[in-house]
Amino acid sequence: MGQRGNYVIKSNEKTTIYYTHWRANYIVNDLILGPEKFIEYAEASEQRTYLTSEPWIESCAYVDIDRKELLFWEVDDLVETSVRQRYLELLSKKWKGWSVSFAEREMYAIEEKMKVNYTEEHDFDFEAGKLENFINEVADEYETTIVMFKKDGKLYTKCSYDLDTEELVFLGEQIVDILDKRTPIDITKRPEVENNVAIAIDCDEKKLIVNYIFVGLVEELSNLWKDWTIEAGNYGYIQILDKAGLDTMELKMKPAEVDACMLRIFNKEDNFDPNSFAKKIIELDENVEFHPSFFENNKPPEE
Repeated sequence: MGQRGNYVIKSNEKTTIYYTHWRANYIVNDLILGPEKFIEYAEASEQRTYLTSEPWIESCAYVDIDRKELLFWEVDDLVETSVRQRYLELLSKKWKGWSVSFAEREMYAIEEKMKVNYTEEHDFDFEAGKLENFINEVADEYETTIVMFKKDGKLYTKCSYDLDTEELVFLGEQIVDILDKRTPIDITKRPEVENNVAIAIDCDEKKLIVNYIFVGLVEELSNLWKDWTIEAGNYGYIQILDKAGLDTMELKMKPAEVDACMLRIFNKEDNFDPNSFAKKIIELDENVEFHPSFFENNKPPEE
């Protein structure tokens, strides 16, 4: 139980890993405080010799003080492409003089910076949907996964009505012929604010782009999509459509919608107390035991 994350601080060519048990879902709020306060907070956190394993890790920040480089990812607040872009604009002003970027490839990108084999230490566990279910899907007004489908130079919008991204792509190349025969859909009324899930399949270039990332995903997909180029990452709905070549101008969130998201993020409640939470759990079960990290309650200095 928790929202686990890592802060990786590199200084004087020495790399140190820090751990948070409860603030992975606050990393957007914590980073916006700027480099001095964030680094002060991170270095006061629990020090560890290893990175948190997936699927438990929910955010990570890599801070290279010598090179003034910040690379981070998270999965809660910056889902929409437009919100992420606006946040990065604001973050760059707070981290003036730093290179600031979102790690779309998540731990693949972090391990490259750290020069470690994080991915190799994981066992892969993925589950495909049932091909029969995909073939027999009944069209309705709700799409589970939107598919940007390019063939013979023409771009179509197709979909799965029932299978999510992982279930769909792990069916492998056999979905291409099924999608080719499927009736295109109109997504002009499916704007970014509705947070639709999308992938892109380019039959001409034999390229699969997935708006989803997890350690082992690329390796496993490469076994199923032979001779295809696999691109996977936490891109956001709009960026996937952009990558496929669709005009997304009318689908992007309006500035007022982005501003509303920013206010929601920056005004997020920050009064969680693990001790009070533990007390309530003990009232229900007095025999429950807690790991020491459960009571970690380190927070950044206030502005």
